[in-house]
Amino acid sequence: METKTDYLHNLARQLKLTGIGADLDTLLMNAQKGQISYLDFAVAMMDAEIGYRNRQNLQKRMKIAKLPLNNNLDAWQDNQQKGISKQQLANLGNVSGWSRTLTWC
Repeated sequence: METKTDYLHNLARQLKLTGIGADLDTLLMNAQKGQISYLDFAVAMMDAEIGYRNRQNLQKRMKIAKLPLNNNLDAWQDNQQKGISKQQLANLGNVSGWSRTLTWC
């Protein structure tokens, strides 16, 4: 016999609410312990789904962009970029508080 939790997991899967399905057990446990209202529970479920979708979208965009996660200013090849001079590049490395590492995200 299918429990209500299993039924809820199946509904989330059928509706393609993967974020809710993945966090459902945690959400239900927190709801039981904290005795939260139905509205707070619904908000928590939607937050879980939105967070999941945002993470998935970011991963998808990073994969499509094919950007390196980290790049070092010392490895910059000025012959490939005509928009920045060697002097401007040197000035970038001298900005106080900045490391010589570029992080894309």
